[in-house]
Amino acid sequence: MLKKSVVIKAPAFKPNVHFKINNKTLVFFTLFICGTITGVHISEAGSAEWHAFFTSLMNNVLFSQTESSLLSVFIRVFLPFFVLLLICFVTGLSGMGTPFVALVPLLTGCFFGIEITQFYVNFGMSGIGGWALIYLPSYATATATVIKCCCHCVDISGEIFIFLVTGKGEGKPIFKEYILRYVIYIVPVLLGSLITTLFYRMFGDLFSFV
Repeated sequence: MLKKSVVIKAPAFKPNVHFKINNKTLVFFTLFICGTITGVHISEAGSAEWHAFFTSLMNNVLFSQTESSLLSVFIRVFLPFFVLLLICFVTGLSGMGTPFVALVPLLTGCFFGIEITQFYVNFGMSGIGGWALIYLPSYATATATVIKCCCHCVDISGEIFIFLVTGKGEGKPIFKEYILRYVIYIVPVLLGSLITTLFYRMFGDLFSFV
């Protein structure tokens, strides 16, 4: 007697995961990486006067030669990133602001590349470790926020450009929404700067240059 075999077919597993890459985010992140690489090459090829200038600048801005309060450390960390957000905010209000927005991540990356190289030139691997431990939290959150701001600036600048050319708009209060978004964008930069301030005070004694 033949026995019938029973075959149980399990439903095919199809993970419901979709990765959507924002093209503007990718472009601005690429500009940031290009700027960082450019900054590293510029600093590596710098003269003795170049390195002396940036060493002095780092000592005056990033480090404190005297005992300083947590508030002063926080201001030194937060203020440059706030200026970047302010530049993005103002640029986004122009109908022709898109080309200038592209310069923000490029120049930001260039500055980061120069700074990282100067840490290595002046302090070796200890400098890189100190930079990563103390300053990376604020730099990472600020960079991500600046890139997000640049994407939003392009959208707003495009809407303003279309309105100036055609006289037509969507009729939404974009300026109010624009301001509210930037208030939200400041929050991660504040948190990153606060973390860096605390790390500066907690771990600064581990590094001779702090």
